[in-house]
Amino acid sequence: GRVMDRLLSGDVGFGKTEVAMNAMLAIILDGYQTLFVCPTTLLATQHFHSMQKRFEKYDIKMAKLDGKTSAKEKTHIKKGLESGEIQLVIGTHSLLSVQTHNLALVIIDEEHKFGVKQKEKLKNLRDDVHIFSMSATPIPRTLTMSLYGDMDCSVIDELPAGRTPITTRIIPASRRIEIIDRLKAACVSGAQAYWVCTLIESSEILAAQAAQDTARQLEKALHP
Repeated sequence: GRVMDRLLSGDVGFGKTEVAMNAMLAIILDGYQTLFVCPTTLLATQHFHSMQKRFEKYDIKMAKLDGKTSAKEKTHIKKGLESGEIQLVIGTHSLLSVQTHNLALVIIDEEHKFGVKQKEKLKNLRDDVHIFSMSATPIPRTLTMSLYGDMDCSVIDELPAGRTPITTRIIPASRRIEIIDRLKAACVSGAQAYWVCTLIESSEILAAQAAQDTARQLEKALHP
């Protein structure tokens, strides 16, 4: 009964995109168009492939529009949006100025990576468009009230049913070799791992392990 402007926050993997896809599906099956806006081409591509799979049993005309889209394809997609032939477009900043036929919903993923004026452009695509923003960045309540006071805010504070619990452990640097041994065992068993460093290159100012040094150490320890 009113235009929505809602922020959905929740940790990575909590199901925000699933909520968004259900909302988009309801809009599209009702005969309207929807846009899914991402901050990067990589993210847009990932969402495009997952949505192709998610919506494959429905007769939905969808497209991807980003910086890598050819000029010819961009023209085709924009004409499809204007005519109403294309119902769903996943893309980047290229979607900020498109013309649509009957747009009803805009999803903004990682909304904190978009500027105020950019989000304003999306809200102005149509007077009655629903805006559904998502973010995995924790936002303190006082800041939420200051920055998002004019928005409805929803929080997903628990994992979907059936998800494997996450185990977090803190291990001192003196036991670094034990971590590498466990990492090696995990990789041998077929698992994948991320090793995140605070620096890319070594610094005389900051006493922290750099990614380049860590990479050389792991390459040596895990080879072959």
